[in-house]
This record gives sequence, structure tokens and C-alpha cells, in this order.
Amino acid sequence: MGIVKKILAIRDISPVSTMYSDHFAIDLSENFHLHWRNTRMIMDDEEFRAFLSLAETAKRRWESIGEPAAHETYEQGDEYFLARSKIKEHAGSDSPYIANEGIRVELLKWADLIHIHWKWTRFEFDYSEFLEFADAMAEAAERLRGSPGFQAAPRRTGSHHTTVPRDRVDKPGNEEFWTAPDQDAWIEARHRTIFLDPDDAARVNLPNVGLVPDSGTVSKDHRVMLRDAGFRAQVSRLASRTRRVFGRFKIRR
Repeated sequence: MGIVKKILAIRDISPVSTMYSDHFAIDLSENFHLHWRNTRMIMDDEEFRAFLSLAETAKRRWESIGEPAAHETYEQGDEYFLARSKIKEHAGSDSPYIANEGIRVELLKWADLIHIHWKWTRFEFDYSEFLEFADAMAEAAERLRGSPGFQAAPRRTGSHHTTVPRDRVDKPGNEEFWTAPDQDAWIEARHRTIFLDPDDAARVNLPNVGLVPDSGTVSKDHRVMLRDAGFRAQVSRLASRTRRVFGRFKIRR
């Protein structure tokens, strides 16, 4: 989801994973493990309690709004946060089996099994699935490094970021790369998957894929909204600088 500037890599693969095709389980060993098909999320005791509490809150909220199906909500242009909380920033810091895992790719003894560690997440692939994944990542990395945007894009500073950097970047944003709240305010239902490139949209087999019109087809109303959004972005940047100086002002989308 989000406003896609450019697809860096895309592959058609089997919708059913070879490993743990229909597996769903929670187990307790050196950590708590949430198994979802061929992926696994690792949690220590504190994180597992937080996960259970958030799931219970989300269930109650979902029931309170009539248990709508996800696609129905999406097609109506709605987005609900069923539950939200905070967890510690250092994943699994209470467990030596999680902390400082980094990235690790393992070749296992069992036939053609590859096991990947990425911080608090695990992936299990057979050889074919792993090569599909690795080749796509290699292609994306090559295209990213070779693109003009690799040098031009502002880089986020610090941690605790969400989608919108809120001007916590190493250089100002521009028309190519947004950094401030409300720069996308003129786009309706901007939480949907929206492509800037029509060729990219044509490559993705999804219903209700959105396209942002180019400058030659933007309506007068949209141009006014874009102008206003730009003004709000300038105000937001000023407020952000003020907040950094005085440490007390906050702007939220």
C-alpha cells in the first residue's frame, strides 16, 4: 500500500508456499513463536503479552463496527485502526535468542531448505523460492543504486519514523520526494495502493488500483488542493523547526 513512485522489481510466483503452506501456530521454546505459513515472528515474554493485549483490543473494536470484511472496507475508501500501542524499540531485548540477530541466511540439513533471520522475523524457503526472492531483491537493489533518486532522495535521520518523515531528514524534500505531512492531502483515499507510473499499475493484478494524474490532467480543484497542500507543508516544516528548537509543539496527521 502507499503511493508507489516506481516498482523496482516484480515477479509472478506461486501463491502457495512450499514450506508450511497452511501452517498457523503459536509455540513456546527459547522464545514465543508466531508461525504464519512460512514466516515466523519471534517475541520475548513482554512482547508476547503486548501482542495478546493488542489482538484482544482489535477483536473488540472489529466486533463493535460490525465485523466488516477487509476488502469491503478498502473498496469504500475507509481505513480503520482497530488497535494501536507501543512496544520497546529494541526487539527481544530480554532474550539472548533475539537481540542483535542482524541478518543471517542458513542452508539447513533437510533437503532443499533455506532459513533466513532478519531481526525478529524468520522466513523458510525451498531453493526455488529463495532464489526467486533473492533475485528480485538483487534486481531491486541494482535499479535503486542506479536511479537518480538514490542520490537525490532525502534520508531519514534518527529512528521512530512512520511513513511520513515529518521533515526529520538530512535535506529538504521536493516535488520528487515528499517529507512533510499533507503533501499528499490532495489525493483521495491515499492509504490505498496508488501508482505514479501507469505502466507499473498495468503490471499489478489488483482491483481498484489508483493512479495519480500527471500535471497535464490535474483538475482545477486538484491544483488548488495541491497549492494548499504545499502551503500546509511549508507551515508544517516551520512548525517542525520550531518544535526542534522549543521541544513542545506537535503536529499530527
